Amino acid sequence: CLSDVEEVIGRMVTRPAMTERIVYNLGSGKSMRVLDMAQAIVRCGEAVLKKNVILKLPAGLPASPEPPLYLSIDRLLSEGYRIQNEVALELERLLIFCAENFNHG
Repeated sequence: CLSDVEEVIGRMVTRPAMTERIVYNLGSGKSMRVLDMAQAIVRCGEAVLKKNVILKLPAGLPASPEPPLYLSIDRLLSEGYRIQNEVALELERLLIFCAENFNHG
């Protein structure tokens, strides 16, 4: 989530030795399908904005059981990071920010 990204970048800026390894995978270590994220946004949007949010999928879209994606974050964890991955909280904060700053109509 965004706060995790902010923390990692902040540490890298203040600890140049971290960049010696050059590449870090930044993630939670768990995969999420786009559809699952979209459904989480709908749930959060309805709760936070108190509006009916409709998720429209392409007509005839078949269900597809994708295999999980594994992204190793071992290198990042070895530097002492603990990824919070608070998706619901981050979505809530993002929606509140957008409603306060971009809701002009």
